[in-house]
Amino acid sequence: MAKNKTAHSSKNDSAISWKTLSRLASYVLVYRVKICVIIASIIVSAIVQAASAMFLQSLVDSYILPLVGKHNQDWTPLVRMIILMASVYVVGVFCSWLWSRLVANISESVMRDLRDSMFKHQQKLSLRYLDSQGYGDIMSRYTNDTEVLREAISWAFPDSFSALMSILAAFISIMCLSLPVAVFVAIFTAILLYLVRFMLKKSGSLFEQFQHALGELNEFVEESATGSKVIKIFNHEADSIEKLDNCIEKVQKISASANSYANNVMPVISNASYLLYVLIALLGAWAASVGLPTLGLSGSSTLTLGTLISLLALSRAFINPIGEITMQANALMMALAGASRIFELLDEKPELDSGSVQLVKVRVLQSDEDLEEKSAFDVLEEVDEQSEGSNIYWAWKRSKQDNGTKAKKRAQNLSEMAQEIVCHAKRDARTSKDGRYTLLRGDVRFTDVVFGYKENHPVLHDITWFAKPGQKVALVGATGAGKTTIANLLTRFYDIDDGQILYDGIDVRDICKTDLRHAIGTVLQDVNLFTGTIMDNIRYG
Repeated sequence: MAKNKTAHSSKNDSAISWKTLSRLASYVLVYRVKICVIIASIIVSAIVQAASAMFLQSLVDSYILPLVGKHNQDWTPLVRMIILMASVYVVGVFCSWLWSRLVANISESVMRDLRDSMFKHQQKLSLRYLDSQGYGDIMSRYTNDTEVLREAISWAFPDSFSALMSILAAFISIMCLSLPVAVFVAIFTAILLYLVRFMLKKSGSLFEQFQHALGELNEFVEESATGSKVIKIFNHEADSIEKLDNCIEKVQKISASANSYANNVMPVISNASYLLYVLIALLGAWAASVGLPTLGLSGSSTLTLGTLISLLALSRAFINPIGEITMQANALMMALAGASRIFELLDEKPELDSGSVQLVKVRVLQSDEDLEEKSAFDVLEEVDEQSEGSNIYWAWKRSKQDNGTKAKKRAQNLSEMAQEIVCHAKRDARTSKDGRYTLLRGDVRFTDVVFGYKENHPVLHDITWFAKPGQKVALVGATGAGKTTIANLLTRFYDIDDGQILYDGIDVRDICKTDLRHAIGTVLQDVNLFTGTIMDNIRYG
């Protein structure tokens, strides 16, 4: 049962990783032209590296050994060969410089796009989500998670691809020189990868836990910093220190466990490369001493000193990139863990707004009439928001499909008192004869309102109160009585579970949230100053 559960969890983690990787690719592939240049440059660099090892065979067998023992030595062919090798190296260095420069540019561009997407999406999220998440954890997604992702895009992904191309080029070169050695190297590598896979699998899950633990630590530090006065007033310093120690210890334990597996990978591969080097040298020396022929894709011939030197160089060129890939695997796993947390934020459903009533400016054509006495107007003419004048007012504008009966229909499912309140609100509202415009006056009516932050856990029960236009109403009560909650309901930061809130006879659920909040002036109990001038901060209100 436990094995099945583990296997199922592993499959889910794998599916999530591939999904995260594919979504990350959608951001990277925006720069596909640069990526094509990077891929081409990496492939050329890998070919140059393999070609340099192949040059050794020709250099030793065709140019150096023939000069040994000669009195009249002609160095011209050797010099030409060395110049050719140097030219090839220059091409490889240029390609390496080119793809490194382009990768740095792409990584910063992707981070800019991701942060921009995160911030824009966060502005659309509901207050319920923001209240349920620690601000430190959200900040960790912008800082720690994006940073590990940037490092992965800058180094881990391109270095891993470069190492993979180097492995492929080196193995093809080994096959060209000696198929038996290629088979031996493949078997040796398969055994090595089996050991490495076990260590990477253990460290991968731990690195994901590390990212979550780090987010929790940042969340606690942020809360402790912003609430430092509260901590001191109530003498909770000792408790805060204890909680911080627990968070730090959790991060330390997970990090130590993850790195204990990850840090053992490179020594294993490094020692394996030395072992492979020695084994090929011993087998090659024995084959050369007894005159055994060697069969490769390029043909069959006696194993020469130059061929053996090339095989030794290629064995290192083959095995060392495996170590690079495994070292980058830790960064890749941390990046995928960070990316999954970023996409968790991006996957949060934005705040729903089913309201259709908008706030507009209108001109009352019968400007000589008393607005407080007249219950309906023949004509209200919509004007531009910049319009000013004695007969210019703000008004609620219904859509053509809205006949103004939604609030009354909802009240039919409530008490008789609620139905009566709706009728009074509709009667007191100043609405045009066509029913599309209702003057903004500030008539607020709560009727049988029930609300809870969690489902089936209401904190407000059957709340009913009125605020007439121009009337001052104070909500007084102890901490936790629901004063802030009522203010949040009035501005639709949360939607009520039952009952009705009417604004000028219109159910607030039918009003667009942006327009509703534009019509209500709010002074928060917590002072937040944003970076900028005093005027910039005043404009928020």
